[in-house]
Amino acid sequence: MILTSEFRHRSAQSWEKLLPFLSASQVRACAFAVGEWFEEACRATGNAGKCYRSALYQEGELVGWSHPNSNTTELITAWLDLSEMAETPLSRQRYLENAIRYAHQLASDPIHGFYRGEEVSAHGLAWYWTDDGTYTGGYSMRALGPLLRLNALAPDSRLIDAALSIGNTFLGRQLPNGFASVVGWCPRRGWLSERNAGSRYLYSVAVFAHLYRFTGDSCWKDAYERSVQAIEATQREDGAFYQHYDPVTLEPTDQSVKAHFFSYLLNAFSEAYPVFEDERLLTVSRRLGDFIVRTYAARHQLPYCLDPVYKADLAGAGSAVTDSAAGMLWLGAATGDARYRDVGAKLWLEGYLHQPHAPEAPGWHGAIPIGDKRCDLWYATAQVMASRRLLDLI
Repeated sequence: MILTSEFRHRSAQSWEKLLPFLSASQVRACAFAVGEWFEEACRATGNAGKCYRSALYQEGELVGWSHPNSNTTELITAWLDLSEMAETPLSRQRYLENAIRYAHQLASDPIHGFYRGEEVSAHGLAWYWTDDGTYTGGYSMRALGPLLRLNALAPDSRLIDAALSIGNTFLGRQLPNGFASVVGWCPRRGWLSERNAGSRYLYSVAVFAHLYRFTGDSCWKDAYERSVQAIEATQREDGAFYQHYDPVTLEPTDQSVKAHFFSYLLNAFSEAYPVFEDERLLTVSRRLGDFIVRTYAARHQLPYCLDPVYKADLAGAGSAVTDSAAGMLWLGAATGDARYRDVGAKLWLEGYLHQPHAPEAPGWHGAIPIGDKRCDLWYATAQVMASRRLLDLI
């Protein structure tokens, strides 16, 4: 018998084995525990509306928090997901108010939030988590969906102004080939990395899709079309994407592959697809999903980076990442392909199995650890986003 990938998957009966670990109560408990960690990370800043990006540990003890200006706008999504999952009106309102507080802080701070200074072409770029005085489209591009989603629940002109300023900057920086060159901008040095950009910036396809749905203006649809062309041009034959591309030529600038970036891409595709139901985008998503399925089958994890590893990523290249869970769960639901759903559920379960339950240790309880020295906001928000998707499948 030839052991095809479909037969291997079917015979493993992954979903049947997973279901006992995937009760709705467990999924909710995981998400709400992450919410407790978010609230502790916010309290620790001493500044309403701010949230630390990471908690750092040494010899099992919390030694400090880092990067209070991270602007990881998925936190808005996570608060809104928690509000939807909550089972009492009081809890739903609590999480909604957390989302409002965080979003308003970002939209109202022209320095450590979304930039609103003299350089109009950079408006809407978010203060970078490294606190080094630079701004990046990497956070702004992920803000469009959350800002518009929150505005639908709690209308506020600041949210719309921020969303439109982000979109206009991305539109102004989109090259004819469809790539939006928005890696970074600095008041001292101007635009940065104009010939070397991470593949995650292909997320701009979601920026344009969101704004077309919100405004109906054809300029956003045209920008979306160009973005899809850039995505198709940069995807490898095996379905993966290189880590870095030259925005001008769309050629890879090195041969490294960063699986962590797959989560950005899948999340972007999941946001953009419902707007146009574009089969091209679903085809791209399937090809990337197939690559992830093959990688997971070979390794039983999804590593942060794949060979060859970019020199700056060597320290954490082999660490397992779970942030593609939400995207794979979406892809499974969108296509009916159980392989994607199963890998997404396994990635969620990895996060859940390592999540600490320790109410006596704030700053640790409910987090999603990366190794034994750090808990990171990005992976925690990804766990909540995946939890929300998982609830729809069980």
